[in-house]
Amino acid sequence: MANSDDVGSVVHFNAWSPALSLTDFNVTPDALNQGETADFSITIQNTGLASGTANGSVYIYNSLGALVSSFVYDPVVVGSGATTVVTKTWDSDSLPAGMYTAYANATYDRNNTNTLSVSFTIRSMPPTPGGGGGGGGGGGGGGGKPKPQPVPPSIVPVGENVRFGKVPAVKEVLAGEGDMESLTLINTAKENVSVDLSVSGVPGGWIKLSQNVSVVFSRETGVVNFLIDVPTDVLSGNYLVTFEADGYGYYSKDYMLLRVKNYPKWHQYPIYLKTIRTDLVEGKTDVQIRLKNPSDNNIKLLTIKETIPESLKRGSLSIDFKDKRGSVGNIDGTDVITWNVSDFGPLEEMHISYSLANVLADYHEYGVWHLRQLETGGRIDLASLVRIVDLSSQTISPGGSGDVTATILYAGEEPLEVTTTLELPAGFSADPGYASVILVPRGLANVNFRITAPKEVGQTHLIRAVVMGKGFNVYSAAPIVVRKGDGGGSPVIIGGIDGLAGSGGGAVATVSMPWLEMSAFVVVLAFGLVVVMTAFGAFRGTGTGGGSGIGTSISSAPVRRPAYDFQRVKDMGVIRTIISGSIRANKGSGNNDKKYLI
Repeated sequence: MANSDDVGSVVHFNAWSPALSLTDFNVTPDALNQGETADFSITIQNTGLASGTANGSVYIYNSLGALVSSFVYDPVVVGSGATTVVTKTWDSDSLPAGMYTAYANATYDRNNTNTLSVSFTIRSMPPTPGGGGGGGGGGGGGGGKPKPQPVPPSIVPVGENVRFGKVPAVKEVLAGEGDMESLTLINTAKENVSVDLSVSGVPGGWIKLSQNVSVVFSRETGVVNFLIDVPTDVLSGNYLVTFEADGYGYYSKDYMLLRVKNYPKWHQYPIYLKTIRTDLVEGKTDVQIRLKNPSDNNIKLLTIKETIPESLKRGSLSIDFKDKRGSVGNIDGTDVITWNVSDFGPLEEMHISYSLANVLADYHEYGVWHLRQLETGGRIDLASLVRIVDLSSQTISPGGSGDVTATILYAGEEPLEVTTTLELPAGFSADPGYASVILVPRGLANVNFRITAPKEVGQTHLIRAVVMGKGFNVYSAAPIVVRKGDGGGSPVIIGGIDGLAGSGGGAVATVSMPWLEMSAFVVVLAFGLVVVMTAFGAFRGTGTGGGSGIGTSISSAPVRRPAYDFQRVKDMGVIRTIISGSIRANKGSGNNDKKYLI
């Protein structure tokens, strides 16, 4: 479990800013063999009112306190109220055995998150009791458990005339699981060739060839299938498997880096297993990514990122997607493929496959080519980033016109185009009928409408503002008051908040509460005009005169729709009340009404 350290964290607070923190940090496995890889996962939570982009980093120290390794995560957007898990594979490479501590934190905007730490161990290589010698008929001999090893600095196949044409150069499997693979032999000689096949590097039983001898006809290819069956109690890590074909002066040798992974039963994060196959026949590299959700939870959105090595690009990048198509972009000068998978179910598996039009002569780079990053989190719902924080209307007379203003808050990271309209009672009309608006990230936008009432109408009616975006709608309702004898344009205000700083005839900004608006409706319906009430001792009246009356006022100002729940924010020693994006604050004494937005 990760340890937390908040020392040095600096927060620049704004009511509409993200508020990111790390809630978990773990490494799997927490005991590695030398040369083995580990998955580092950080969990990022956003409790702010806007989405934020997290840039995570991990620093690894040895037992002497020296920094021995570090890496960064790709930037990830965490929506308001969302939690995202980001996983990256780290290669221990040639680090010596010992105890290590990793520290993780992230930056966003101008802020730093808290820092979490986790400890892990790199174990020394266990001795090999018996040989891992080769043997025909489907498996190497030798007893005891073989030892894993770091990826060799060079893995180069050899062979002429009769050689291996298609080989799984890298195969990742889970301990205790099996799989089927195949080899293809190419005979470029002018005669038919019979070769003996053998496999070495792992104990007998791990690799079972379908046949010991293969006859390959001149200028043709032959296929040999084999079964991979890795025991459950095997040490996780890299095993270099050697395939040999030998016969009548023809000799060929090729390799498969078998990477065994082992996850604890409680592991809840997505697991990936990568297979890289070389194809000399067509001059390409085939890649397959097998994904597993080991948890009992549905993953709303899984993002997979894959780096394309420069050495595999032949001039321009050429990718052939076999099943799910990914998007190709560039991160820090590196070509990256990104796939998004929605609703990845509990215990579900899936495969992603693609090909690159090139083959590497040395398999070392294949062996250190890990998946770039996995991101697990909820889908960012645009509807949660768009809110109608204010909907005000003027009172109008029958047949008259008045203004309606919708104030829209957008807490997203990129500009967003939306269309706004009003849903009106029968006989009412609005100009414009529809208004298109480009919402600025973390900003407010006012959309104005001029509505006209029919001539024979009165009392109070309900109107509704609708903000329509790609795949979502946001609504908000407010009353419109139609009165005979009113000159039109007289707005209505409901309420103020008692208990805020200030005195005298202090400036009181608007607050919307459903039960209080209902009180206003009763007053308007009963008397047909705006009156001042003092029935609610918890609220301070608003007026232009001095004094400090306690009560509830209804006067000339906009009617407000029911607001969201209160959220108290303590900033610079001043308590501010945030209601759906508006701060209703009593700022000292004076005679002017003010509304503060942040």
